[in-house]
Amino acid sequence: MTEKGDIIPPNQSGPLVDLRDLPTDALRALIDRLNKKSQTATRIFEGEYEIKIEDLKRLLDQIRQEFAGSTKLNVSASATILTSKNRKFDFSTWEEFETFDTSQPENTRSLTVGLIADVLRGEKNDFERFEVEVSIQNNPAQFGIQIGPLGVRPVSGFEVPPAPIVAQVKFPDYILGKNIISTIESWEQALPRRATDFRKRVQKRSHMIRAATVFSTTAAALAACFIIYNFRMEQLSSAFSLPSMLFLGALVTYCLHSTGSFFASQIERNIDRQRPHYNVILTAGDQRKEEQRKIENSKYRMRAIYFALASSAQVLVSLFAEYLARKLF
Repeated sequence: MTEKGDIIPPNQSGPLVDLRDLPTDALRALIDRLNKKSQTATRIFEGEYEIKIEDLKRLLDQIRQEFAGSTKLNVSASATILTSKNRKFDFSTWEEFETFDTSQPENTRSLTVGLIADVLRGEKNDFERFEVEVSIQNNPAQFGIQIGPLGVRPVSGFEVPPAPIVAQVKFPDYILGKNIISTIESWEQALPRRATDFRKRVQKRSHMIRAATVFSTTAAALAACFIIYNFRMEQLSSAFSLPSMLFLGALVTYCLHSTGSFFASQIERNIDRQRPHYNVILTAGDQRKEEQRKIENSKYRMRAIYFALASSAQVLVSLFAEYLARKLF
């Protein structure tokens, strides 16, 4: 028996059953079954992966094994590459896939693998069609919109899926459909991941880091004014009137608050500007972009650290205002 459009072995192609030999009633039953509404489940996986072609081959093989107890009428699989210039490359065999020019300078936006299985299942040999599509995307935030755990539109509505990995399964049988979904989830859990947990946690809380920095620098400025006033209360009272002292205190607080706010905004900006790595690298352009991204992320990370140290120094100077005042005066 052979399988059509084989992105998975064997190499022979063609339908398993010649539909022209079937009686009219059988063909009508098949058409009715094809038109029967099936269930659709979509899974979105958030993470930063290091996906290889071997991982996708393993996934298709695992999905194919879910139909081991069924009579396969037709099983076809495919792979599609979408590049940064919106060029699409469709493949039906791994031999075709290996002819893809990986030396080109274009970047890979997404890599999608799909499988359609027409099978006979159950005691009555009911005809059922299962469709599976798994899309891996680089730079998902640039090409899609996501609200909560689901995309705004189904995977097919986007040229590029709106998440690092999007899996969509259409199935008429609930149990087998859930088994396929579980297979995809287990495959995703086994994928190698990049060590980016700390960066992602910090980016999710960058607004809190900014607010905490502004609060700490402003509070330290107020504390500095209070400490200096207590230390030189007699001298300041004789030299300045109460309105003048209030004005000077407000001016110092405003200047230190503005400086702290600038440091805080730079910390948040440089944290948020760090970008995720590529989930799949196919071309020379991907490799070059990945190296550039590593350098840029390192630069933004060091800038964030520098501004954090500057804000910390400002807080320390404010808190040790009394000691500095003793040294200066």
